[in-house]
Amino acid sequence: MYGYDDARSLSPEQILDEVTQEEIFQLFIDKEIIIDKGVKYIAPYRNDKEGDCYFEEYDNKLHFVDFASLPQSLNWYTFVGKCISSSDYYTILNYITKELNLGKGNKPLKKITAQKENVTVELKQIKKDRSITYLPRKFNHKDKQFWSKYNISRDNLEGDKVIPISMYQSTSKFGVPFTISTFDLMYAYTEFPSGKVKIYRPEGDKLTKWFTNCNQNDVGGTGSDTGDLLLITKSYKDYRVVKNMGVNTRWFQNEGMFPSITILKNLVKGFKRVVIWFDNDEVGILNSKVLVGIINSLFPGLALAIHLDVNLLKYNIKDASDLIAKRGEEELIVFAKQNKLII
Repeated sequence: MYGYDDARSLSPEQILDEVTQEEIFQLFIDKEIIIDKGVKYIAPYRNDKEGDCYFEEYDNKLHFVDFASLPQSLNWYTFVGKCISSSDYYTILNYITKELNLGKGNKPLKKITAQKENVTVELKQIKKDRSITYLPRKFNHKDKQFWSKYNISRDNLEGDKVIPISMYQSTSKFGVPFTISTFDLMYAYTEFPSGKVKIYRPEGDKLTKWFTNCNQNDVGGTGSDTGDLLLITKSYKDYRVVKNMGVNTRWFQNEGMFPSITILKNLVKGFKRVVIWFDNDEVGILNSKVLVGIINSLFPGLALAIHLDVNLLKYNIKDASDLIAKRGEEELIVFAKQNKLII
């Protein structure tokens, strides 16, 4: 295992600028990676005799799926952490940096291998940002019914530049254009200063629920840049639920996507206390600890992590929006007061 001083650590974004996710997984996977549930792999971090794991891709990320593991879906970061028995942010990044000999100006061609009907093709990933265009529609009763569960109003959505849409167009990461049109609920999150867009389909599965051209530096939310408290969460819904209680809040693209050190430093430096509120499952708790560690390495003692009682998972309650939707505003307020988010 590599400690902090054993290698020069690159950030996650610097690592992915030099190598693909596939190349990172192949530190421990000794055969070709194919995104197909029918192609099975052995889990290298446990005594796996069945070899029933597989790779899938969603939200523009590659995941190793292992139903005998917690979490069951591992991105490249959590996968390497499991393989080297570490949850330490710098240890994991140092290991990858050293093992793949990164940070020396060597940038291999980004490739991904796909297989269909026994024909193997090599595809170059499109590195430039993909544009997203969309067709707005009128706010209707179904929208009101959905968002009111979270005490989120139409005024909130319009102020946050959340737009109901019926269609969007973009290109796949291989440059293939596509159009998604639906009568189901679908929204475009458009508040980002970069001009990027995040598509949210509440009724979609994990492959279709999200589509975005955002990256980790597209931090959502508005509010004061200085003060007693900044709360960081991992979704727009949680952000708006907490902000409606009067808490100064921002949201990240997901629990595993942290902005660059420069952006993170500028985000938190004006506050006396920073609280990370991610999900109460293993992935959420792990990533919140990682983020606290990064912030406290910049400003010692500034950040801490909170999460809902893990026993609430059996009721499918993981976060602020789940809590208010399933237990009501009173329980949310009690939790917020217990953790000194509000008085």
